[in-house]
Amino acid sequence: MLYCSIKNKNSIRLKLLASMYKNKDGCWIWIGAKYGCGYGSIHIDNKIYGVHRLALYAFTDNLLDLEDN
Repeated sequence: MLYCSIKNKNSIRLKLLASMYKNKDGCWIWIGAKYGCGYGSIHIDNKIYGVHRLALYAFTDNLLDLEDN
């Protein structure tokens, strides 16, 4: 299991990339855990985050309030 901290964007990127692949059309497909509604979820620092929000935080300079998940 890859250790990941919410304070380390590089470790978040690695954890996200380990659970997705890019299809032939260039779309990123999540193959990791999902909420019951189908959205991707990921467990970091004993908390569950939505992948869509965490990816925005990890791959951009966008400062999200990750406590409001």
